[in-house]
Amino acid sequence: APVIQWRTMLREALAVLAAILVAFALDAWWSDRVERRVAHAALAAVAAELDANAAQLDSVIAGNAVALASIERYLALPPAAIDSIPEKELGSLLGGMDLKTVTPELGALEAFLAGGYLAELESVDTRSALAGLPGAFDARAPDDRVIQGGGGGPAPAMMRGHGPAALLAGLSGSLPGVA
Repeated sequence: APVIQWRTMLREALAVLAAILVAFALDAWWSDRVERRVAHAALAAVAAELDANAAQLDSVIAGNAVALASIERYLALPPAAIDSIPEKELGSLLGGMDLKTVTPELGALEAFLAGGYLAELESVDTRSALAGLPGAFDARAPDDRVIQGGGGGPAPAMMRGHGPAALLAGLSGSLPGVA
């Protein structure tokens, strides 16, 4: 009858178990590494998207400041002066009053959030800000998705947080003699 080498079998079983555990640990480590790379790439895409949105917003704010100045000049004219403006110049003046809006691109941010990568960020404030950003634009009417953010001078400060309709209503309510 063959003799069973229990110690040898136990050693081999432990070696196989150790190899399986090492394989699981390596797989988890590799998966975590891949996921961090993907999260980092997704965060870089969010940063690029936010930079592009900020540049577009700055451009719109600057353009709207020019339009607001045109509106203010027009509203400051006495009625007799308005009547004496040649039609061609009046058309040019009124054409400069076109306020622009911004609809930000949020695809990379939405993919980042959907991918569950928010937990990769250390700052709670950053996580909260990014998580709330898509809803900040969805909750507004199309005219109110406009002119948020910085910019120098009094005109952009007057425009922050207002759509064109609200801006014009605010202007007409704040200028004497304009109903």
